Amino acid sequence: MAPQAPSVKYTRQSMPAAPDPSRCPLCGAPNGCAVAAGGDGAACWCMSTTLPADVHARIPESARDKACVCAACARGTAETRRALRVER
Repeated sequence: MAPQAPSVKYTRQSMPAAPDPSRCPLCGAPNGCAVAAGGDGAACWCMSTTLPADVHARIPESARDKACVCAACARGTAETRRALRVER
């Protein structure tokens, strides 16, 4: 008989928080996502932006396809990300 994997029981306090779709999962600043705001995704700023692979790699797995990064993080500029953290 194969060993069983330990079961994990989540409580309300221990469940991972769902990402806020209106906030950048990297810096926490508003991401300006048109879809999260209830608008047309085709008109969103991100449709004309290419996300660098290193930026995409830093997005937590739990937030991928659930919350967009902000324009500053999409550009990958560390200075801008630091400034956004301070403004929050």
